[in-house]
Amino acid sequence: SFMEQFALLSLCLHALCGLVENISANNTSSSILFHQRDQFLSSTMRAFNLAKHMISSLFTPTFNSTTASDANVNANSNINNSFQNDTVKNILIKKENELNLISDVLTYTSRTIHSSSDDNPTFIQLVLANTNWSDDIISTISNMSLPALSRLHCAGFVINTRHSIAYDISSSSSGNNTTTTTSQLQQIQSNLETTITTQILPLLSSSTFYSNDVTIALWKQIEMNEIKLKEEQQDELIEKNVISIVDGKKESARQIARRQKQIKAAAKAVAKAAKEAASAAKQQDSIMKDGGDDDDDDD
Repeated sequence: SFMEQFALLSLCLHALCGLVENISANNTSSSILFHQRDQFLSSTMRAFNLAKHMISSLFTPTFNSTTASDANVNANSNINNSFQNDTVKNILIKKENELNLISDVLTYTSRTIHSSSDDNPTFIQLVLANTNWSDDIISTISNMSLPALSRLHCAGFVINTRHSIAYDISSSSSGNNTTTTTSQLQQIQSNLETTITTQILPLLSSSTFYSNDVTIALWKQIEMNEIKLKEEQQDELIEKNVISIVDGKKESARQIARRQKQIKAAAKAVAKAAKEAASAAKQQDSIMKDGGDDDDDDD
């Protein structure tokens, strides 16, 4: 069925995302993501746009395909036409609310794009070279109908791109060759900084929840865990010392048992002697008291 296809796509993209995060995408000697980067990026962006426009069509009543990039207008129109039947649309909305399969596809593609851009100027240049792709990523940040996690990953890509562009500008001013002129880079940087201040910072603010009660509770939990950890470490240290002492003395299990028995017996004897001494002292006090009473009677 339709949703089963998204389930399979979600699993594939999850695996791809893990591959990106565990293998350096800019490693020219070992990474298939470098050698096949054009196909990798093209496939990822197709899945990204498909999921993005599917969710927008399902959950945004006023969604208009003309708000997207021109390259996606036809695709968006086809999606909208497919949802002219309210019954089909309602079924898909219900399934998506239950399973979040389309949202997962968008989240994994956004995460893949974000992770691939880490310290990878080659990947960033490929995205920026296609204006439609970069516009689609940036427009996701302010789209409230899309999953917050996917919007945050797109924001992460924009911030990575801003850092990369700043480095390219610095290199250009130093006389190094660049594929883009300094004025073009500065314009891109200015646009990205506007996106950061007008879209990303509000997104981060709305995604960050702070409460004094929660903070205090978390801090107390951290303190308790720290105390527990220190106690466990102390117990482990004592156990290691005991084992070290036992290993040094090379005592057998029988000798250890005998020694422990002797220690218990000695402690029992000391307790018994202390009890007898207390009893004797009590008896002596009683005798002395009785003697004093007899002297008073004689008087």
